[in-house]
Amino acid sequence: MKYLKFLAFFFIVSLAGCTSSHDTDSNETGIISIKNFDDPKYQRLFNSIYLRIALQKNQQTQALNVFLRDIQVTRDIKLFSEMSKLAISRYQYDDAHTISRYWNKLEKSRESLKFGLISSLENGDFVAAQSFYRDYLVLTESSSKIDFSRLFFYLIDNKNRLNVMSFLKKELDSNYSRDLAISYIELIYSYNMSQEVIDLINNIQTYNDRNLVRLLASSYLQIDEPESAEQVLKTYLDGKKLIDKQVSLELLESYLAQKKIVQAKPLIQSIVDISPTDVDILFDISSLLYDHNYYDLSEKYLSTIVVNNDRIEYLRGLLYLKKENYVESVYHFERIQDYTLKIPAYINIATSLDKLNGPSKALSYLDEIRGNLKLKADQVRILMKSISILREKEKFEDIVTITSRYLDDNPGDISVLYSRAMAYESMNKIDHMEDDLLKILSIDSKNTNTLNALGYSLTIHTDRYDDASYYVSEAYSHDPGNAAIIDSMSWVLYKQGDYSQALKYSKVAFMKDKDPEIVEHHCIILLKNSLFDEYEKIIQTVISSDSYDSEFVEKLKSLKKDESI
Repeated sequence: MKYLKFLAFFFIVSLAGCTSSHDTDSNETGIISIKNFDDPKYQRLFNSIYLRIALQKNQQTQALNVFLRDIQVTRDIKLFSEMSKLAISRYQYDDAHTISRYWNKLEKSRESLKFGLISSLENGDFVAAQSFYRDYLVLTESSSKIDFSRLFFYLIDNKNRLNVMSFLKKELDSNYSRDLAISYIELIYSYNMSQEVIDLINNIQTYNDRNLVRLLASSYLQIDEPESAEQVLKTYLDGKKLIDKQVSLELLESYLAQKKIVQAKPLIQSIVDISPTDVDILFDISSLLYDHNYYDLSEKYLSTIVVNNDRIEYLRGLLYLKKENYVESVYHFERIQDYTLKIPAYINIATSLDKLNGPSKALSYLDEIRGNLKLKADQVRILMKSISILREKEKFEDIVTITSRYLDDNPGDISVLYSRAMAYESMNKIDHMEDDLLKILSIDSKNTNTLNALGYSLTIHTDRYDDASYYVSEAYSHDPGNAAIIDSMSWVLYKQGDYSQALKYSKVAFMKDKDPEIVEHHCIILLKNSLFDEYEKIIQTVISSDSYDSEFVEKLKSLKKDESI
């Protein structure tokens, strides 16, 4: 009891300067003053209690520094776990690795090895990663798909996805098992690596495994090969005595993507006939039809649902919005009570008001809504809609005004900073744009969208191609399945004069996304590589599509005469 009173005195002294309830961590770099005891037992007890109080008070830098300083005498397993999470969340992977090594000396466990693997892969230390990975498999006796998937689940959030893929691909090559392969396929599917998923599944074969069939078909849809998805799903469904409703819905999606409405209608009927009053099935059918622009059919199946709820009201509102019946659209959106749908409903009401009465009315409505919302995240979502309306009207100075006003009180809001940066870019104020994007990276150095935006903007507005390449490559390492980032990779390589490598990336970007800018970049790179036949095929594809206007078609045709290419 005497010792505890003595200890409490030092807590009061040590924490006297740390009573602020808000996070002052950003300016702290050193280890805080903390009582040192000769007896390790007392030091451990003091540190354990002190660190928990420091964490509660958001003194994260201090807590982590103190923990690392005294890690050799620390015995509190829960603190090892908390500090590992903290170090990883702050991208301090060397520290996270150090914590895992000491933790494993103290007590080797699933969690200690898992954090060691995560931090090693983030750092690109494959030797250490292999050690943690092998120890994990031995400790947990992992050998089944469930075991592998449980571990790989924790790698979904790893920032450097390329490192994760490189490491696991090597493990798969050297220690192949079908269960390991399937778990790896599921992981890279979550990374949006569609072509890699297709190649791996086709290599190991589906053997009519429902999960693999669905992953394969979905991946084909993601790279705009709906006919391949159709074949995979039809092969699986052939001979089935009972209709698989989920797989049938996915087959329906492949038909709709190909505009095969003649085949889609009997399939829809066969699904409905099984459960004619199944609200979820009818809603899913209606949603798929809406997503593929079959609005009348979507409304037909939505009208057969005898019950009413907020998601049905929301889809009705979307249908009326597409049909330009804005008054009726507002009516349905206003009826929504479910809070998860309320913010999207407000946003769509603003769209209708913009069409009915012009942007001023819509912006006034959004300002009023934003003023009544309590959550900052919801306020920002509404602000983003205001910015979207202003951007559509090319009122970039107004965007700078409203974002700056918000940032005066919320200087660290990444999404608003990003919006202001993009407005500056549109105004050709590239220095201001760069300042805002660099400020985001000072807050979140691994922010993929910002890395890509900065790299791509420097590519198109300046000749700083080495800087651009650094930022885009960093973004690519975090999200190698992102079509926009892949396109940026191709364009910076094109600007650097590496046309063959540029083609490698532009092909993948074009396969994943037919956005006009990506299509244009791919055509230019094809011409630069003298691949005129492929260029002509794309022109024909664009002409036959209803997604592009005649002006864009003429722009692509004119590229062949552009002497700068």
